[in-house]
Amino acid sequence: MTAQARSPVLTRSKTAVAMESLGRNWYKFSRNPMSIVGLITVSLVVFLAVFAPLVAPYPKHASKFVDFANASRPPGREYLFGTHVIGRDILSRIFFGFRFSLMMGLVVLVLVVPPGVTLGLVAGYNQGDWLDTVIMRITDIFLAVPPLVLALAIASVLTPNLFNAMIAVSVMWWPWYTRLVYGLALALRNEFFVKSAETIGAKRGWCTWVTSPSPIAKRWPRRSW
Repeated sequence: MTAQARSPVLTRSKTAVAMESLGRNWYKFSRNPMSIVGLITVSLVVFLAVFAPLVAPYPKHASKFVDFANASRPPGREYLFGTHVIGRDILSRIFFGFRFSLMMGLVVLVLVVPPGVTLGLVAGYNQGDWLDTVIMRITDIFLAVPPLVLALAIASVLTPNLFNAMIAVSVMWWPWYTRLVYGLALALRNEFFVKSAETIGAKRGWCTWVTSPSPIAKRWPRRSW
């Protein structure tokens, strides 16, 4: 009887467990007013970026449009944010500008996170080795330079366009992810499950790429925000 009574609990599907965990996380998230404000703000920006042609009052002002008759208009009923020196509606251009801002943020994360996490894991697991010394000294050199100055120096060498701006920002940000993951990897390097894997003959590469990333991902939100 006891086994039968416990069986429904023990045989719960992974979906039910995941939904229960999601519900607990949402409850904690919703209890923080600033989190709700941030969620609403981000959702609004994404909505305006995706549907900019529909919600912008003057969609054609986002392209090569010139209207000197309405240049430098102050904010009013017709132009809520006014116009700039060649007559384009500023509010419409802000809505379309959200697209470039979101695209730049996503592309920079795609370019920065993989190498930053990889270098941090390799250096953290090989603490005291030459790999640790080389990776972290290069990281320290980049961190010693003011980020904005470094980005401007790189952008000045490249052709001025959006893609090169992404490259400049990526070069500026990867050391921060390397330093963050390096600290987390050092904390996990001597954990029991890592030592157990080494004891049963697991190779260094397996321990670096299999045992470390999952615990780091669980600790990441608390350490990085």
